[in-house]
Formats: sequence, structure tokens, C-alpha cells
Amino acid sequence: MSSSLEVAVALVEPTEDEEQDRSEKPVCANCRSTEITFDATAYWDAKEQQFEYDIFGDKVLCANCHGKQCVDWIPV
Repeated sequence: MSSSLEVAVALVEPTEDEEQDRSEKPVCANCRSTEITFDATAYWDAKEQQFEYDIFGDKVLCANCHGKQCVDWIPV
């Protein structure tokens, strides 16, 4: 592949399917556990027919090592 073609490919916007493939999960930055808890408020979205959440960023706790504010988001 020529370098000009590589640049053109890199500039193409990702499709919706590609966006969905970028799933992430929270893990503890200290012990890498996935047992992370967040304080949040939930509300019902009638249009989407599912709960939506407002997460409070200052209330993150690892249930495994009890670390606070220790979340990393990693690809699934």
C-alpha cells in the first residue's frame, strides 16, 4: 500500500459498527480488578426504553483492594 493511500485510509471516519467495536471496561488502576463501584443517579429514558446513569466521578471504589479514585478504562 502506498503511503498516500495509507493517509487517505486513516482519514476515513469510522463506521457505526466500528464505533461499537471500541468497547471498554473499568478496571482498578492498583490491582486490575473489575470489581469497581461507582456512585450514580439513574433515570428512565422513555425514548430509548432503558436506564441512563449520571456517574459521580469522585465516588469510585475498588471492591477488591478498597482503592479510591483508581479506575482505568481498558479495551474489552
